[in-house]
Amino acid sequence: MSLDKWIKDPKKTKKKSTPKREIMEELIDDIDYQPTELDTNKSLHLLTKFVLTCSDSKCKYKKTLRKKSLKDKDKICPRCKKEMKVKVINI
Repeated sequence: MSLDKWIKDPKKTKKKSTPKREIMEELIDDIDYQPTELDTNKSLHLLTKFVLTCSDSKCKYKKTLRKKSLKDKDKICPRCKKEMKVKVINI
């Protein structure tokens, strides 16, 4: 019995590159924009920090959001489905 079937030929084991991978690599190479410190600071000042706590004393669910404004969906507790108390923190 020969061991040829267990020894792999490097020509046959060459990985095939997928078209998606090639496209992603090209896109990554094309992107040269890196956000500066000023860009990140501007975006943070536009956002408001909201601390939401559940009004049910048994639930005690808390979450913190950074958004421009809250929606009605954000004010509902995901655990008990009651409305949460909103506290706004301006930074």
